Amino acid sequence: MAKKHYPNEEYSLSESSRKRNTFHGLIVNILEIEGKPMTRKEIVKKVLLKKHSSGKTPEKTTDTVLQRSSEIIRVTRGIYTLK
Repeated sequence: MAKKHYPNEEYSLSESSRKRNTFHGLIVNILEIEGKPMTRKEIVKKVLLKKHSSGKTPEKTTDTVLQRSSEIIRVTRGIYTLK
């Protein structure tokens, strides 16, 4: 996947995920822009800066996306990157 950077928003959703404003799309886009493996804490921090969740546990939602996504792999304990 090619990196996409939108000047007005640091972590805009990629074109494929733009239609559905989801945690998954945001996390994939954050990993695309960073271009390196990130810790769970780094990912959660950036997600919370960008997306104001109405849910009680956005951290758990992020964890679920990291574990279930077919586009994201776990490098080692607590560190994730794109396939």
